[in-house]
Amino acid sequence: MYSLVSTAATLSVDDITALSDAQFTRFLTEHRRPDGNFELPVDGWDKLTKDERNHLADRLLKAQDRALAQSPLAFFRPLDLEQVNTRLTEFSNNRTTSSYSRTLYTQNGLDLAPLRDEVAEMRDDETEAYDEEDERADRIDSETEAYHDLANDGGRPLYPISLLEQVSRDPEGYRKMLWPFWNYPRDHAPSWLVFQSQLKRWQDFRKWQNDNRGLEDDDDGFSAYVKRRKRGCIKDGDVKTLAAIEADPEDLKSGDWWEYKQKIRRWQRRWQREHGCNGFSDYVNAVMRRLARHGFTRPFELQEDPKLQDKLTTWIEYLCFEYWWLDRYTDSIERLKPDHDRRWQELVDKKIPKPHETKDFIRTTPSSMQRQKEDDQAREAKRAAEAEAERVYFLTQKDSRRLGIPKEKRMRMLHAATKKVVAAKELYESTKRRNDLVTNFIRATFNYVDAKKDAAGHAALAQWVLEQVPLVEAEVIQRTMTEAGPDTTNKKRKRAQDADKPEKRSSKKRKPGHGEVARLSRSSRIGPANLGEASQRPPRTMSGKNCMARDEAPSAQRRQADSTSLLRYTDASPAPTQGLRRSARIAARLDNLQPTLAATLSPPPGGTEGSTASKIGTRKRGSSVQTGRVSKRLGDRGR
Repeated sequence: MYSLVSTAATLSVDDITALSDAQFTRFLTEHRRPDGNFELPVDGWDKLTKDERNHLADRLLKAQDRALAQSPLAFFRPLDLEQVNTRLTEFSNNRTTSSYSRTLYTQNGLDLAPLRDEVAEMRDDETEAYDEEDERADRIDSETEAYHDLANDGGRPLYPISLLEQVSRDPEGYRKMLWPFWNYPRDHAPSWLVFQSQLKRWQDFRKWQNDNRGLEDDDDGFSAYVKRRKRGCIKDGDVKTLAAIEADPEDLKSGDWWEYKQKIRRWQRRWQREHGCNGFSDYVNAVMRRLARHGFTRPFELQEDPKLQDKLTTWIEYLCFEYWWLDRYTDSIERLKPDHDRRWQELVDKKIPKPHETKDFIRTTPSSMQRQKEDDQAREAKRAAEAEAERVYFLTQKDSRRLGIPKEKRMRMLHAATKKVVAAKELYESTKRRNDLVTNFIRATFNYVDAKKDAAGHAALAQWVLEQVPLVEAEVIQRTMTEAGPDTTNKKRKRAQDADKPEKRSSKKRKPGHGEVARLSRSSRIGPANLGEASQRPPRTMSGKNCMARDEAPSAQRRQADSTSLLRYTDASPAPTQGLRRSARIAARLDNLQPTLAATLSPPPGGTEGSTASKIGTRKRGSSVQTGRVSKRLGDRGR
């Protein structure tokens, strides 16, 4: 398990299957997070067959039920609307066609009944043919979409898309390349699913840019939301929902899911930003201070409209965003550490930990299994002692032949049996009390341990972002040289244009009530001169070269050297990934579905979306019935 500070030992699936039901229940209970989800340190899910996964999932669910019966309130948590939406979507995709009525296939006057049998039969075929290879192909499809979305929005994919197929088959072989996102974030997704994580972070950064400038999102992100929903319908072959969205996209705003997304967005605007800022100039100073604290002092220029910034400046601002998160996790460690240490000291004072048990070791799976074994043994000893006491009581007090035993002997037998029962009960109670105290400590300090894991993982991510700065700069220089051509005059003109070349010309609507000085200039220069004492340090050196300011005029030799560094990262013309593997039968049904769907769903003249039928025809997706990870069935995927 990736984490420089992680102490939880990873258990193999073979170890899991060998656990008894009681051990299984305890294992699940001790790895329950405060939010009610479970974080199981188990490796090798992907090595199980579909039947083995289902069997193990059933055992986990039964163990969860037993744990819930033992402590109902401990497992209470708020309703997760995102998870509910996912489950309902899966249920809707998996139910048989016979459960649908004709009216369900009619939306806004569009009769979709002729497509019902074809779609249902296609799904039946897909369900029969869907296997682990199809699941991997679906994930490749999602990664490919995320790659292009990230690149189109100015982000920087971790590696070329042409390697995606190889990476998906052998993640360990590419572990060094994947290290910034290796098992981070802690969502238990396969380690090679990187682009989706990158895209999520980049989208959050774009929101961060707007929020810290007091700018509104473009239509509150609704267009992007509609696009994602339609894309999901196309992948799943969900003709009914797609038709409803095409007919009236605004109807999506009336659903609980959109309101849930808006609540999250409002929370982000309030809390995920540089605090104490009253306008753009304050934000500029905050960025300057944060970067300086991390040793980044090179000059750069922020624009009040982020879409007017050049590529290099935007990447530097993204570096600040990731430093903000790293500082957040570090602050959480400092805030939670005193409580963690106090709770551990209380255990030590009560002589709860054994000599070999440290605060890190008790979180490991071997420690958990040992505690469960001790608990089982103490419980069995108590049961045996009680059974023996009942037998002795019958022999000495109830049996018709009891008078054949001398009275003194009967009294000694009763006394001995009672003494064993008392000793067994004391052992059981002390064992249970000790284990409960350890378990309570583990649960109460989950946030501290998670903060340490997040800080370690995010430090690697922030380091990667920092190392990309000279590469981004080299790409800007190379593009300038390419565009300028041999003419020296043109080189100067192109270089000057590139220095202030916007990523995308656009105007932003300012949020009402966001304080800002009216005479504030539209840009603020940030450089060592503004950094106070922190700026007196020499420029940070990366890869053996001093970082060159964007507005410095490089020599021809330096330009050539920086351009050469592009060999470390180039993907201007990404090679297409291997197409998704699908049976000819499914492909034929998808192709046959196009004419019917095209006749049913006709986009308005002059539309920019293109034919919906062609979208479905070109996206041959497998059934949404996936074995997936067991953790998803347990509901441990939160967000």
